[in-house]
Formats: sequence, C-alpha cells, structure tokens
Amino acid sequence: MQKVGASEKICVVGLSMGGYIAMQFARKYATELSGIVLCGTKTIADTSQIAENRRKQAAALLDGSLSLADIADTMIPKLFSTATCEQKPELFAELKKIIVESQHVQGVAAAALGMAERPDTTEVLQRLDVPVLAVCGTEDQFSPPSEMRGLAETAKRGVYIEIPEAGHLPPMEQPERFVAVFEKFR
Repeated sequence: MQKVGASEKICVVGLSMGGYIAMQFARKYATELSGIVLCGTKTIADTSQIAENRRKQAAALLDGSLSLADIADTMIPKLFSTATCEQKPELFAELKKIIVESQHVQGVAAAALGMAERPDTTEVLQRLDVPVLAVCGTEDQFSPPSEMRGLAETAKRGVYIEIPEAGHLPPMEQPERFVAVFEKFR
C-alpha cells in the first residue's frame, strides 16, 4: 500500500486459507483496515492432530507418494454443497484443473506446512475495532456455520451471514449471493 501511495484504509477479504492471511495482515496492519471479511476460515490454530496431518501431506507431496490429482480427488467432494454437486458438476472439473494444472507440488506442500504452523489469531480478532463480516456456506464442512457464527460473535463489530446451498466455496457456488453479501456490508 505504501509503495503504490494508497492513503485510504482498505477492507481485506479472505476465503479459507486466505482468511488466515487476512488475519495475519490484521495482526500487522490493523490501523490500515476499514473492515475485514472472513469466509470459511478460522482464527484458531490447528489442533496437534490436524497440524501433523498437514505435515504428512506435505511430505507425501514432496516424496511423490501423493499427487495434486490425489488431493483434488479427495478434497473437492468435501468442498461443495449437495446442491452444487447435483446442479453444477462442471465446478468439479474447473476446480480440479486449477489444483492440478495451476499449482506446483512445492507450493502446495509449503502451504500445508504454513497452515500447520500458523498461530492462533483469535486475540487479534477480539482487538479489531472495524466491521468484521463472517460469511459461511450452510454446508461448509471445514468451517461450519456454528464456528463461523462464533467467529462473528468473538469480534467487537462482527456480523454473521450464511449463504444457502453453498459449502466451503460460496464465491464459486453462489457468486450472485456472495456479491450481494458485500452490497449489504458496504
């Protein structure tokens, strides 16, 4: 922001792992924020078991015993809602292409290791004195509505919005509804 001469405060949006990044931005640059949108994410650190699973996944990617296609085939069905699975099967192919063709094994392994080591940012969220919008798909298996609602309640100025017929990726599954959320938040 300093390099481009931006002088206005910004609203940061983070989806899933992007929410972890948004919270690290908030930790370091809270005074630069006008708001923050967190979708399908967490502020709590991984449990020791989840962190260990991420480390194992990274090692398997790096030693070649696990491929990006394997990850796509395992993860994608868990990312989407029932409605998306039934009505928008083309999203499966689109996301698999993104995972397999647009990513590098080393980058995905590094991301898994980074997530395993990320610190808890709940206290950062509690201190933020800007609007915080927590957005969740009704069928999110990774950051379920109960957790995202709790995230909004933890924030001083938190608001929770649930998007029907969406899982972990509301912007892909329900783009119109996702955009409408921002119109309300402005």
